[in-house]
This record gives sequence, C-alpha cells and structure tokens, in this order.
Amino acid sequence: MASFTKFAILKVFGDLAASRPVDKITVKDITDQCGISRNTFYYHYQDIYQVLKAYVQYSAEHVIELMVADEGYISIADYLNRLDVFE
Repeated sequence: MASFTKFAILKVFGDLAASRPVDKITVKDITDQCGISRNTFYYHYQDIYQVLKAYVQYSAEHVIELMVADEGYISIADYLNRLDVFE
C-alpha cells in the first residue's frame, strides 16, 4: 500500500461497505470517518468507484497471500471449498 492515508480510506470504505450498499457510500462518509479533507481524498482517488476497485484488488491480493502463507500454493477453488464458501 502506497501510504497510510490510502490504507485508511480503504479500511473505512470496507467498514462502510459491510453495513450499506456501495452506491450509498459518499466521499463525505469516508472523509468524516478518516478525519481527512475532501482534497486529500481526491489526491489519492478520483471517485468512490476507484476506491471500490482498489479495495477489491487489495482484498484479492490479501486472500492470495494468506493462501500461499497458509498452505503453499493451492488453487483458489480448492481454498474456497475448504472454507465452505459455497455451501
């Protein structure tokens, strides 16, 4: 992650997305919870959808890192089946 601020934005976005639809999350929601200005937000991201894309990418990379650290390389399908995600 490039900076503490970018990570904080992603963390707050994830917290908000856990409790409401993404299309209901505003830049103001994020900046208020992060304690940053709108200018700071826009320095790092163009809009909420760019944050969503970065959040999904970061989350996917994190899952893959956990898979590799946990068991060595295994396929994503095998890993998800072990977690019973589809049941």
